[in-house]
Formats: sequence, structure tokens, C-alpha cells
Amino acid sequence: RMRESEPVVPPGGRERALVFAHPVRGMPRSTLVALVDWSAVQRLVSRTAVGGRRQHGRSFLMLTSAGGRMLIEYSEFARNGNCTAPVGGCAHNIYVTGSRFTLRHSYSHHANSGHLVKSRAAENYILYNRIMDESTGNSSYKIDLPNGGLSYVIGNLVQQGPNTENSTFLIYGEEGLSNPNHALYVVNNTFVNDFGSGTFVA
Repeated sequence: RMRESEPVVPPGGRERALVFAHPVRGMPRSTLVALVDWSAVQRLVSRTAVGGRRQHGRSFLMLTSAGGRMLIEYSEFARNGNCTAPVGGCAHNIYVTGSRFTLRHSYSHHANSGHLVKSRAAENYILYNRIMDESTGNSSYKIDLPNGGLSYVIGNLVQQGPNTENSTFLIYGEEGLSNPNHALYVVNNTFVNDFGSGTFVA
């Protein structure tokens, strides 16, 4: 049963964080997660039954059933990720799978080598977010949709910093278009490249 967690203190931090996680009424396969200080994601995910677990080190990973839907809004993700040995793969600021993923009005920044947003969901709605390396971040892709899917990327501010580890902003289907719909809409976004070269959409 999902319930509100008790406030926790992030490791090495002073700020307290509170997470609310519960099923959405009328949508039995859906979960609402809100009011989260994701700097404490390792402890928050383990202390609440939101269906997630730590991925390779520091990462927010949410696994849902094949029909699961996820909405994240008004949240911040920072300084997660790991792509160094002996990991055997990369962790990312946000890593999601399921049938539908919506990220809106949120801020993802300073991923450590991993991607700022990665989703394998069949449908993706990435709307009105700030997705940025800032001046010191070294993320890889800003947005990675490796299996395609019906995807809307609308109204975001996406910035690539001078220390990026991959010069592509948004990549679509690079691991195979296994999702049933292969439509990508990139509308009214602002892409800022402080790296000096790069590809906006690949």
C-alpha cells in the first residue's frame, strides 16, 4: 500500500524532504508522486513503496507494469547518475518505463555522465521543463527516448553545457523502435548550446 512517507533528511544535507505516493483514483495502475526533494532520492525511493529502486548508484528509476502511467510535476532532479566501472551500465537523473510518462513543470540538471531524462515508455509527454547542464554539468543526452514511441517534447528550455559528454540534445530510437508508434513532435522548445557544436535532434 502506498502512503505518505515521514520527512527524511538527505544524506549530508540539512533540508528535509517529504514524498506523497499513492494510487490515482479510477486509475489502478497509476501512481502520483509529488512534493519531492529528489536530492534524497536514494532514501525516498527505498522508504516509500513507489515501485522504484536505486539504479546502479545514484538515479531515479521508476518501473511500472506494461500498462502503468507516471506523472511527475513541479519536481527537481540533480546530480544523479553514474557511468563508471564497475557499474556495467549508466544511471541517469530520471529513468522511466511503462505505457505513458509525463514530465512537466520540473527541473532536471547536473546529471553525472548519465542522461538528464531517459524514458522507454510507449508514450512520452515532456512539457514545459527546464532540462539543463548549467555551466558545470557533464551529462550525456539531455533527452533520450531509446525505443521511440508517441512523444511530445513541447515548451522546454534545454541547455547543453561546455562539459557535456555527448553533443546530442535529444535522441530518438537509437536502441531500436520497439514501441508501436514512431511519431516525435518537438514544438516550441528553446535549445541552448554552450558546447560549441552539437546535434539538436537525432
